[in-house]
Amino acid sequence: MAASVYSHIRSAEGEIRLLAIGPAKNLEDPLFCYLQPAHLALLPRYEALSYTWGSPGLISNILLNGQPFSIQENAAAALRRLRHPHGARRVWVDAICINQEDVHEKEGQLPLMRKIYEEAEQTFTVQLVSPCRGRGESRA
Repeated sequence: MAASVYSHIRSAEGEIRLLAIGPAKNLEDPLFCYLQPAHLALLPRYEALSYTWGSPGLISNILLNGQPFSIQENAAAALRRLRHPHGARRVWVDAICINQEDVHEKEGQLPLMRKIYEEAEQTFTVQLVSPCRGRGESRA
C-alpha cells in the first residue's frame, strides 16, 4: 500500500493544510503540488478556491507530495489556471487539503471552513463546464 500524502493535523488547534501549486509556463504542463501544514492563528498567506465538484467520472491525475493523486477534472482545470509561471501559489481547496477518506478529520475541519474562507486573501469561485478549454476551442 502506498504511503498517504496526508500527515496528521490538529483541527482543534486551528491547523489546516494548504496546497502549494508548483509553477508552470504552459496550461498543459503537468500539475505538481505539495501540502503544507498551517495554523490559522498565525495568519498564513493563501487564497481559497471554491468550485463545483462536477461529475465524479471526470478524473485528472496530479502529483501531490511526489505521489500520483486523483482529483476531479474541474478542480485540476482550475488549479492549472491559477498557477503562476514562476514560483508556487498557496491555495486552500477543500477536496485536496482535507483528507476526504478520514471522517474524523472532515468533522474536525468543517467548523474551520468559515474562518478559512474569511482569512483567505481572496477566494476564487469557479464553475467549469468544459475543463481546460475556452469558448471556441475543441478537443484534439
